[in-house]
Amino acid sequence: MQKRIHAIVTFLALLELLNLQMIDITVGMGYNNFWLEEYKEPDVFEEE
Repeated sequence: MQKRIHAIVTFLALLELLNLQMIDITVGMGYNNFWLEEYKEPDVFEEE
């Protein structure tokens, strides 16, 4: 039972980090294939 609770709390924490834009998730092909990375703001260049 303790492992289930730990998995649920970890999942909810990941959702919260995504919501706060503190991490990015990249989804790969297939089942259970993803990467978590620190959020990086996109580079925006203004043309003059």
